Amino acid sequence: MSDGVAEPQQARSRESFTRVLDATAALLRERGAAGVTITDISALAGVSVGTIYGRVGSRANLLRSVQVRELDKLQQAMVDRLDSLPDRERSESALSELLDAYTSEMEANAPMIQALVALAEGDERLAATGPESWRSVRDIVVRKLARERQGVADDEWMRWIFGVVYVMTLRYIERDDSVEGVRSRASFVSLLTRTVDALLRSPQPRS
Repeated sequence: MSDGVAEPQQARSRESFTRVLDATAALLRERGAAGVTITDISALAGVSVGTIYGRVGSRANLLRSVQVRELDKLQQAMVDRLDSLPDRERSESALSELLDAYTSEMEANAPMIQALVALAEGDERLAATGPESWRSVRDIVVRKLARERQGVADDEWMRWIFGVVYVMTLRYIERDDSVEGVRSRASFVSLLTRTVDALLRSPQPRS
């Protein structure tokens, strides 16, 4: 729960606040960060504006609470998906399978991810929380990437490669024109696999 938000104690209050969080998340997916107002949340949740403000204090506090909850859900879905992949011997197909699973989860949750990224751009506290919430996903990808690298895999170098994966995938789900020549997930995963494979094969930079 975000700072500034009063934790519901009664079952009825918890149910009411859950509706508020659900409504906020639904509007974020539908309209993006800029299109969500307390008035709209109130109408969708069936909870008065006064009750919402009495619980959260401000729109920013409510959005931070939703961010924490949604990032936890996104992270758990990603962790479950990646952990379900079988451990295979090093190969380009194994790397492609890993990156396809990661991209698939990012794409499936693109509206919420894009909304949270947009919120973080205007809120330093949200921006600081996001990377920490994604750490478990990063650690799984780093562990699996390390198996793909021949020789010793430095954790810092693997985390840097994960950063490349994250940024490229984020640009892809935003349909950023900087990801050239990509017309489908298959073509993007192929590009991402070639990029990561080249990084894994390259000499590790010296600090």
